[in-house]
Amino acid sequence: MPVREQEFYHGIALLRAIASCDDAIKIGRRDDVGSGCYAVAGIGIQVKYATDRLSPWQFSFTAEHRRAQDALIDEYGSCGIVLVCHQNCVVVLSQHDIDDVLGESPAAGTIAVVRKPREMAQVRGPLSTLPYKLRDSDFGRLGAPFAT
Repeated sequence: MPVREQEFYHGIALLRAIASCDDAIKIGRRDDVGSGCYAVAGIGIQVKYATDRLSPWQFSFTAEHRRAQDALIDEYGSCGIVLVCHQNCVVVLSQHDIDDVLGESPAAGTIAVVRKPREMAQVRGPLSTLPYKLRDSDFGRLGAPFAT
């Protein structure tokens, strides 16, 4: 059976999360919350991916995606967003980052990730551009148990 595109990209995100932990962790799918939602070491994450080969990568967040984020926050206290940018990089956004670029309302929005060769990623949304760049696969931004 061939590997589905979603399995490939979600696998990248989950393997990078595992590699960021020093100890054994528990991972569970949260399809009951929304598509692409997982519980990783007691932290709720939502995985999204873009298949375009080159930057900028666009990620759309519908009202349904935003409700899933709210459900993860209600259950786990926070929600991280993991954006897999083709085979180029994995960007990890904290709840604070999400609120900065998309806002706290459940309205739909789009996030763009721009990454030039050999540089860190820049994230922009309809409300703002993050004033800092993000390292590849920086799961430490989500707090313990991820290594910083």
